[in-house]
Amino acid sequence: MEELISDLREGFVVREVMGVHQADFASDRFVVPAFGWYVKDGEIVCPLRSFTLTGTITNVLKRVTCASRERKRVSGFVQGEIPALATKLHVTATKSPLLLRIALKLYNLLIKLKLKRSPLVG
Repeated sequence: MEELISDLREGFVVREVMGVHQADFASDRFVVPAFGWYVKDGEIVCPLRSFTLTGTITNVLKRVTCASRERKRVSGFVQGEIPALATKLHVTATKSPLLLRIALKLYNLLIKLKLKRSPLVG
C-alpha cells in the first residue's frame, strides 16, 4: 500500500464510500459520496470530508492499474477481503477548511520525521 501511494503522482485515496446500495446495478452506473485524502507526489495534501465518485462498475474494473498485497476485511453488501485498487474515476471535491489544511501540514511533517504513522497505511 505504501508503494502504491508513493507512486501516486496525483489523485485520491478513498477511505470509505457511502450509499453503494443506491448504485444502479441494472445500468452499471453509480454516484456515491466518499471520504479520504487528496494525494500529490506520493504525499497527503489534504483530507477530504466529502467528495463524489461517479462512473460505471465496468469502467472502474477495466481501468485498474494495480492492486495492493494487503487486504481489508469488509462486510455488508460486498463481503470478504479486498485489496486497495489504483483506477481512474470521475471525482468532484471541495477544498477543506484552512485550519484542517494547516493541521495536516504539521501531521505530514511528523510523518516525515517518523514521529507519527501515515493514516493511509495499515
